[in-house]
Amino acid sequence: MPRPDPSTPGDTPSGQAWLRSDLRAAPAAVWCLVVLHLLLVAAWTTLQPAYRGLDEPAHVGMVVAPASPLDWPGPGEKLVEDSVISTWPEAGYEELPFARLPADEALPRADRPSFEEADPSGKGPATNQMVQHPPLYYLYVDKALRLWPGSEQWSFDLQIAAMRGLSLLLVAPLPLLCWLASRRIGLSRAAGVAAAAFPLAVPGLTRVSASVSNDTLLTLTVAVASVLTLAVAGGDVRRRTAVALGLTAAVGMYAKGLGLVLPVLVGAAYAAAALRGERLRALLPPAALSLGIAVLLGAPWYVRNALVFGAVQPNGYPGGGLPYPRAQGGGLGEWAPEYVTNMAFRFWSALGNPEPPELPFLLCVVLSGLVVLLSVLALAVARGRRLLVVVALLPLLGLLMLVAYGSYSNYQIYDRFIAVQGRYLYPAVVGLAVVLALALDRLAGRARRALPLLLLAGAGAMQLLAVYTVLTTYWTPGDATGALANGFDAMETWSPLGEAPVRALWVGVVLAALATAAAAAAAFRRSDEVAQA
Repeated sequence: MPRPDPSTPGDTPSGQAWLRSDLRAAPAAVWCLVVLHLLLVAAWTTLQPAYRGLDEPAHVGMVVAPASPLDWPGPGEKLVEDSVISTWPEAGYEELPFARLPADEALPRADRPSFEEADPSGKGPATNQMVQHPPLYYLYVDKALRLWPGSEQWSFDLQIAAMRGLSLLLVAPLPLLCWLASRRIGLSRAAGVAAAAFPLAVPGLTRVSASVSNDTLLTLTVAVASVLTLAVAGGDVRRRTAVALGLTAAVGMYAKGLGLVLPVLVGAAYAAAALRGERLRALLPPAALSLGIAVLLGAPWYVRNALVFGAVQPNGYPGGGLPYPRAQGGGLGEWAPEYVTNMAFRFWSALGNPEPPELPFLLCVVLSGLVVLLSVLALAVARGRRLLVVVALLPLLGLLMLVAYGSYSNYQIYDRFIAVQGRYLYPAVVGLAVVLALALDRLAGRARRALPLLLLAGAGAMQLLAVYTVLTTYWTPGDATGALANGFDAMETWSPLGEAPVRALWVGVVLAALATAAAAAAAFRRSDEVAQA
């Protein structure tokens, strides 16, 4: 008889220190995945040329010339600084954003200017629409960067590399958070490790994590909230958990407008706990405390926007309009199929601006269809844990609704598919990972011990395909697309880090991948595998 999983909700008293227990229970494969994920994202900071992250020039501009959070600029009042635009030629960004960068065109590192030293470009500044977002991410990057004495004198590309490094630190714990969420939903040990491997299987997430982007802070906060909401729904009604969840939600609301989904998740978690049998007398105080913290600390930013600008989240452009000609917008029947198709594709292939580089369209759509099928299967087989599955999926559903609302609203005005980007769903990766792992665990049956190796192999295949795609788009000479060695040489030449650190990063990725595979294989051979209850 297999031993029951001690993390099964309902077997865990609400007052138990589950976090410490779950961390102690994490197998070596999970910790190896954390290291592998960190090194992989760090390596992607060298694979992706400067300014090629989505909206990265604007995000960099918000850090280079930070605005006071007490006097945040209104729509159209902030510009992308000329010091940023002036460095575009040195970054090879003047032409198409996906133009190749030959090694012999790279400026010597010693000659690369800092933002302060850059000559005016003569192009004139552009509107920085990132004022639409709350300031917390930009404050974090700016203040952390200033901890290095003299960092403002670094070359512009080294400063961007440092900003990317600060971003990737925010998403480094994603595999561990997936493991913790798997324990709260009651998955087997093998399924928990498989869930921890899932973030590595989404190359678009890796690319965004390696960019200067406030998506990273939102991803961290929603990921932490996903673990805490599952704990609450499973019966943890302690005050400390309520405070942690409320604070996490408030921080996420100051990361990005999509953080508005977080108070809804808080309320849904306590509602799920009530439906699972928790007494209202025990639930109401922590629920009120958690929601109160989230709303009282997080909502003032959006109330200010509504009072001053007439919108909860202004779009950042002058007059509230986007820089496109108004058109006779289409209807829901025209918008919906294109929206679904683009989101299904770009969830996996958020590698360009938006394309190229891109992964095969059919592969991405098939994978998205598989995710939908497995999510439905998870609901069907979850038995006494269906409410927990719903709570795990709520971040994804909430983000989908917010993004769809904004996209359709713009489509009706401009007849364009605006903000149809799969990266907006990445904050939901932890909840999605455990739901998919639950379904795969049931499908695998007695072969469930092979799930970590299966997910790791799939993640490796996706990452290899993505790295090859990006490498041959940006770095490999156009007349020799098979010359990957030349591509790596160009990447090292353009990198501000230098040849040795870049090679060390990529060698570290390979070694960490081997160590993770070995740890997963060792777990596969274990005879005392904890089976799903």
